[in-house]
Amino acid sequence: MNRITTTFATAAIAGLALACGDDGTSAVDYNPTGPDGNLDLVTAEIGVEAICNAITPEQKEWFGIDRVEWKSSADRIPFPHCEILSSIAKSGAVFSTGNKLTDFNQNIPTAAISRIACKPTTRVAHAVIFAGGSGDWTSALGSNGFRRFGPPGSECIAGTTVKHPSGTILESIDAFDTRYSAPNGGWDFVTGQHAITQNASAMMESLFFDEMGVAEDQRLTACWGVSEGAYLGFELLDHWMGVACDGMLLSGGADGYFPVSELVRTACFGDRIAPLTGQPVGWSCQAQHLANVIGLFDKRFREEVLQVLATEGETAAQQLIQAYDIAAAPQSAQNIAQRLTATGALIRPTIVVKGATENLVILPLRYMEKVLANRREELVRFYLVGGLGHEETINFTSLAAARLLINWMLGVEPRELIFAVPGLGTMTVRNSKDAGFETDPCGYFDFTVGSSACRNSGLFSTPH
Repeated sequence: MNRITTTFATAAIAGLALACGDDGTSAVDYNPTGPDGNLDLVTAEIGVEAICNAITPEQKEWFGIDRVEWKSSADRIPFPHCEILSSIAKSGAVFSTGNKLTDFNQNIPTAAISRIACKPTTRVAHAVIFAGGSGDWTSALGSNGFRRFGPPGSECIAGTTVKHPSGTILESIDAFDTRYSAPNGGWDFVTGQHAITQNASAMMESLFFDEMGVAEDQRLTACWGVSEGAYLGFELLDHWMGVACDGMLLSGGADGYFPVSELVRTACFGDRIAPLTGQPVGWSCQAQHLANVIGLFDKRFREEVLQVLATEGETAAQQLIQAYDIAAAPQSAQNIAQRLTATGALIRPTIVVKGATENLVILPLRYMEKVLANRREELVRFYLVGGLGHEETINFTSLAAARLLINWMLGVEPRELIFAVPGLGTMTVRNSKDAGFETDPCGYFDFTVGSSACRNSGLFSTPH
């Protein structure tokens, strides 16, 4: 195969050296030199560059492509690749030169940045990453993941980072409240996620894999949800047929968005202690915040709370929220809440990773109970990481967990999750099956933290 003669720098990176935070920071700085201090040089496939530069206006319109560019390098990505910004939008989405959303009409768009450097070399050809609550399609997690799995000389896995804009992004363009307007909301997140995943996967197949002659049985897609990208994203698609996901990683997830909202609400009106961990909750219990949490599935109630807050004050608004009962909500809100609750009826290999000290740690245990009730335990590997909270778990385990998922999709049974944590060194975590707790999530929690907190809580039944 022809290759361009100019060489570019990349790295032979192992383990979790590229783990990054969802806030856009890198947990470990990238060093593009080998042990001798010299650059590791690789070449890029000329075929990808030619395809990238030949994408037509008709193809752009068909796949919702806003812009496409062949880059010799980019921030965090020191090798040549094709970068494509696309979106699923019913009305005019406007993006900055830095690919950030700057304006739109009424329907909030779901967007994606797709990258490909070379022809995939294994049966896993594409990875789709749904960033967490503070990130978007420009997430460092996406670029660092592509840098790990996508460069020439590696598996050449194409990478797509997708996201419905976070509240932070919408607030920065004076559009935060549109998140709760009639065309938008919690279910809009899920449908947008599904649409952009399908669109990006079809785009990769049509524009690149077909042209490069990638065999049909070598086009598997790994889907990776991080935090909000799990419990408001891929976790809710766990039982969907026809999704362009052949394997899933749920990193820092829970049990779907509605169970998260109920745990947040009820904890605020109890002792404000997170179940199982015994730690103070890490979220705001202000009426405005709780109204926003509920508003993603019950817009009318959010409006009611905000009206009371404005006219009667915080105490009255808090009382209204404390009395909230989804069973008394409009049927439309009940339907969305049900859809925003995970089923556990898995139909594809799935890896679940959660920090044992996270405030929401009880929720993935409940999710595992659903998996067991659906008799899908052979399709899941659950890793509970002792001593780490939410951010640390995402920052330092995600790429190692992605490696386990990719290998599993290639036929290699997931075993130990091995990753590095600055200041702590290398950590090794056995999944619940290998630790002897395949049918006992509660026992696995107690095993991980070295206590009987879960079993003594009475919150879980006996092992399945």
